[in-house]
Amino acid sequence: TYDRFLRQLDNGALKAVMTGLVRQLYELGIVDASFIGLDSTPVMANTKQNNPKSFAKSKFSKENHPKSDPDCALGVHSASNQFYWGYKNHVLVDCISGLPLFELTTPANTTDASVVPDILRSVDAVLPLRECTFLGDKGYDAKAVYNLVKDTYEGEPIIPLNKRNTKD
Repeated sequence: TYDRFLRQLDNGALKAVMTGLVRQLYELGIVDASFIGLDSTPVMANTKQNNPKSFAKSKFSKENHPKSDPDCALGVHSASNQFYWGYKNHVLVDCISGLPLFELTTPANTTDASVVPDILRSVDAVLPLRECTFLGDKGYDAKAVYNLVKDTYEGEPIIPLNKRNTKD
């Protein structure tokens, strides 16, 4: 029953509820967004290609896209260095209270740094992000992210030096 309810529920309605709650938490002084953190986690699609007991050849080939979930994409979980079919769930949190401010689910092949502008813009429309401290891991270590936080939000980007990505 709960699964059927979730499938029939419009995601926009849940986004509106979350936005309203974040606005209320800000007005009550529970969250202030002066210190925010963004991270993502893999969400595996419910497909036979992700079954570890499956020994099918080329189950992680782009040409072998799962028929059961046409929206998912091939991604790699960097912590375990394993491929999977699915999504990434990006969550921005208020680091002081630990409460989520925004959530975005994307196909697994979406880079972490590419979603930062949209997420920060969406949150800034609800509560001010001016002079925030932004915490991110190596997935957010891109010049564009650093400049966005520094210039647009007059914030301080923090990306741990021991995990810096040298590509950007």
